[in-house]
Amino acid sequence: MLFRSGSVTASGTYSASGTPVITGTHSGGVKEKEVPEVDADDYRSWADYVLTTDGRITNLAGTTTYCNTNNGANQTACRTTYGWRFNGAWDLDYNNPSTGEGVYFAEGTGTVTISGSPGSALSPRKMSLISRGSIEVSGSPHIAPSNAEVLFVAEGDFKGSGN
Repeated sequence: MLFRSGSVTASGTYSASGTPVITGTHSGGVKEKEVPEVDADDYRSWADYVLTTDGRITNLAGTTTYCNTNNGANQTACRTTYGWRFNGAWDLDYNNPSTGEGVYFAEGTGTVTISGSPGSALSPRKMSLISRGSIEVSGSPHIAPSNAEVLFVAEGDFKGSGN
């Protein structure tokens, strides 16, 4: 289910499916508004964790967790600790990681996905995701920004679906 506090508009056609909850107006045919270009590196200093292109998570203290698929034990530890899986690209697919709330910075230019259902309505997972590439969210995640200013920053596309 989509929850949007405020208005939802489109410059082209607009249609709603499912059961979106929109507290503002919703319509199509609205005048286009230019969106400024985003440089994810402007937000890198906010990162508590860096998702590297070779399957490692590095924290501010310099501790590295290896999440690549070359070692099944590493992959399992990474998923249960942080919720992330790496198989050439990053995917947050584990629902109840033991730690890892904070701001994540994804170094690669590919798509970072959130396909699991972390958090709950009463206790959302506190995390923000900044990516040099695209971000795709599906499943039923309950996420609140760990940084008061942003939930997602993507140089590429942002795609949201699911409940």
